[in-house]
Amino acid sequence: MRHITPIIPIPPIPPPPRYRPTACCRRAVVTRATDRLAQACTEAVANLVDVMANSGSDGSRVSASKAVIDYAYKAIELEDLAARIERLEEALNETK
Repeated sequence: MRHITPIIPIPPIPPPPRYRPTACCRRAVVTRATDRLAQACTEAVANLVDVMANSGSDGSRVSASKAVIDYAYKAIELEDLAARIERLEEALNETK
């Protein structure tokens, strides 16, 4: 007669704790990313002008260039909104 060992479930290993950057670190990361977008914006505009002038079939270059420009404008808009909110919060705290 064969002996069958019962299967005992092994509890899952908990995932490692997530890295939660502070607000200061997040702002630094976003600022660096925004700076890189701003730098890439010049090249994106140059690509658009080049494609426009040479009228080649460079759909992916045009799409990528437009995306970089859109992201750069959105990043600037977000930074402006964050600065406005910060000023509003400061004004609100001063009136308390």
